[in-house]
Amino acid sequence: MLIPADHPADHPADHKGAGRIGFIGTGTITEAMVKGLKTSALRDHPLLLSPRNAETAARLATAFAGVRVAADNQAVLEGADLV
Repeated sequence: MLIPADHPADHPADHKGAGRIGFIGTGTITEAMVKGLKTSALRDHPLLLSPRNAETAARLATAFAGVRVAADNQAVLEGADLV
């Protein structure tokens, strides 16, 4: 389920309405969703990942353009338009 999150003013939702999509936790489901998004028509959406599973998050950030790993879960909440 995607829950809208407040986002800083310097972070406009400029990607066809969704803006930056954030994921808290970086397990099997997040990995599948990132791979699906980045190989679909939504591939240009920036994604922000929790460092919960640092190995998986780093692998996804290396494999796909526009995927960043946040410092912590709070940074995901603050930096994403949708979580």
